[in-house]
Amino acid sequence: MENNELKALLERYRNGSSTPEDKAFLESWYLTHNQSAPYVMPDDDRNEDVDRIWAMIQKNQSSKKKNNLSYSLAIAASILIFVAIGGYFLVRSKSKVPTNIIVKNEIAPGKNDATLTLGNGKKISLTNTVNGVIMQQSGIKVIKSKNGQLIYKVLNAVEFTADNKKNINWNTITTPMGGQWQIILPDNSKVWLNSASSLKYPEHFEGNTRNVELKGEAYFEVFHNEKMPFHVKCDRQDVEVLGTHFNISAYSDDANIKTTLLEGSVKVSQPDKNITKLLKPGQEAVLSDIGINVTNVDADDAIAWKDGIFLFNDDHLDEIMKKISRWYNVDVEFKDEVLKKEMFSGTVSRFAQVSQVLRKLEALGGVSFRMEPHKIIVMRK
Repeated sequence: MENNELKALLERYRNGSSTPEDKAFLESWYLTHNQSAPYVMPDDDRNEDVDRIWAMIQKNQSSKKKNNLSYSLAIAASILIFVAIGGYFLVRSKSKVPTNIIVKNEIAPGKNDATLTLGNGKKISLTNTVNGVIMQQSGIKVIKSKNGQLIYKVLNAVEFTADNKKNINWNTITTPMGGQWQIILPDNSKVWLNSASSLKYPEHFEGNTRNVELKGEAYFEVFHNEKMPFHVKCDRQDVEVLGTHFNISAYSDDANIKTTLLEGSVKVSQPDKNITKLLKPGQEAVLSDIGINVTNVDADDAIAWKDGIFLFNDDHLDEIMKKISRWYNVDVEFKDEVLKKEMFSGTVSRFAQVSQVLRKLEALGGVSFRMEPHKIIVMRK
C-alpha cells in the first residue's frame, strides 16, 4: 500500500467513514505490531500529522472503554501514520484486552498452498514448484506466477472434432486446509479458490459450454462469451453465467450451498428438483433440502475472505469456527453445544495469528477458548 493510500485510510477512520475492510486492515496492523518497538522521534515536518492523529486517539481513549474496538483502531491508526510517513513507530503504553485464552501452541494463518493434478494423474505441488512455466502441451502453456497464480495461456487455436474431444485433459487444482490459490483459466476467467476446496476444469474450453466442477468455496470473475455459457457444477447445484462476478460456497460439511452475485446475472438450478432461480446483483441463493431461497444481501460480505478478511454479520459461532478451522488447519471442539448457535459480528484480518482472532471473539463476550496442539476448545466464559 502506498503512502497516500495509507493516509487516505487514516482520514476515513478519523471522519467516521471507514468501511469494514478499512477497519479490518487497521486492526490487523494493531494485532501485528502490538509489541514493543524502539522509539524514534519523527522529523519536525511530520509532527503536525502525528499530533492530529494522536489528539484523535486521546479523545477516543477518554470516551471509550479500553477493550472497545475503537480503542484498538485508534492505536492502529497511530501505528499506521508512522508507516505512512516513513516507517517510524512511537511506543506508548497500551492496555491489553482481558482474555481467558490459554495458548499452548500458536497457530499461524493460512497461505498460498495448492496441488495441481493433471489428466494423467501426475500431481504437482504448486507451493514447492519454482515460478515460471510448469507445463506446456496441446497448445497450452501453464505458468506459476510469483504472486500465487496459476495461469493457462493458449498458444495456438486448437480445433477439436467429434473424434478427438475425448483427448481433452481435465486438470484439478486442490487447496488443503490452510491454503488458497488463484487460477486464470484458458478463457481468461479468474477464479480465487478458498481453503479446503478444489476446482476441476479442462485444459481447453471447447464446444457450446464452458464447464467446471467445484468443491468448497471459490470466487469467480467469468470472461464474457455469449456463445459459450460458463457452468459451475457442484453437489446438487448448477450455476450458469455468460460473464459475471459471483461467489459459491459449497462445502460438503455445510448444510446449504450459497451463491452470491456481485455483478451481471446468474441462473442457479437444482436439477434433481427441477428448480431454477435467476439472481440479480446483491442477491444470494441458498440451496437447501427444501429448495432454493433468494434474499437480498451485502454481496461484498461474501467475498471478504478473498480480500484477506474474516467478516461476521450475526453469524452462528459454529459457522465462524468452521471458517477458522479451514483457514488455520485446526480441529475445533465445543464443550457446550448451546454455544454453537451464539451469534457474533465483527471483522478481523485472516492473516492474524489464530489467538488474535479468538481474542477478538472473546472480547465480544460469552465465550472463551483453550488452544491445544492442532485443536481449539470452545467453552462458555
